[in-house]
Amino acid sequence: REELYITERKDRYNKLHHACSKLLHREGKVVKSFMCQKVGKEIKAAQEKESSIQDSEDATTELTAKLLAKTQKRRAKLEQKLEQTKKFELSAIVDVGLKRLGVLNLMPDDEKDASDDKNASPISQADDPFYADLIESMLQHKR
Repeated sequence: REELYITERKDRYNKLHHACSKLLHREGKVVKSFMCQKVGKEIKAAQEKESSIQDSEDATTELTAKLLAKTQKRRAKLEQKLEQTKKFELSAIVDVGLKRLGVLNLMPDDEKDASDDKNASPISQADDPFYADLIESMLQHKR
């Protein structure tokens, strides 16, 4: 009878974990694409501003050069942000989401030992400040 309870508990936990993971992954994918679109629009706006600065023939060329350098620097940062956002692995947001929802607290005791060994990866995206901010902004997204 105790074995049946343990087996049933593991089965229900696995179903819940799978359903939550699937939902978080799907929504994370949508939000990631929204974030990429947003940064892409910002890059396009920066490029247009850069071209308008280059086309303008102001008398103050020093001011124009400073504005142009500032815009180019901003565009470079945005392109780097877009590249990092595209490289973002959705498993990181799924893990954080499961942790915050409390699903991982429902894990049966004998599975906790096995998962501790698996989660002991030394380098993760969640440790990087950019990715930590990205995860927070993705979790706060309307979706």
